[in-house]
Amino acid sequence: MRSSVKASLLTAAVLVGAGSFASHLQDQGVDQFTVSSIALVQGRSTETLMASNLQTGDICLIERGIRRVGDGVIPGGDCDLVRPGLGGARAWAERDDGQIDLSGEDGVPVMTIGQADGLAFETTAPELALVVFSRLG
Repeated sequence: MRSSVKASLLTAAVLVGAGSFASHLQDQGVDQFTVSSIALVQGRSTETLMASNLQTGDICLIERGIRRVGDGVIPGGDCDLVRPGLGGARAWAERDDGQIDLSGEDGVPVMTIGQADGLAFETTAPELALVVFSRLG
C-alpha cells in the first residue's frame, strides 16, 4: 500500500514540475510546436496527392505509384467526402490526350483530371466536380 502512495506522490511531483517548466518556457517566448519533416528519397516509387473539393472545403490524401503507366492509387478513407466514388479509385491511367483517368476496380473512370497550373491537377470530368489535386512533398 505504501509503495502505491509513494508512486502517486512521485507522479504528482513530476507532473507539477513539468507544468512549471512548460510555464517557464512560455514566459520565455519559446514556441511549443512539434516540428517534423519527411526526407525526400531519390528514386521513390510513390507520390502523395491532396484532393480538395473547392465547394465544400473537404480534403483527403491519395497515394499513387509513379514507376509505370497504370500504377495503382490508394485513396484515404475520407476521399468519398471530397467526391462520391473517389474513395473507390484504384487505378491512375494516363490517356493519349494527356488527361488522367482515376478508375475503380471495374475499370470505369470515377473521375478524369488534367494538368493545371504548377504541381496540380484539376477535374475535367464530371464537369461539375470542382476538385483540385496538389502534389505534396
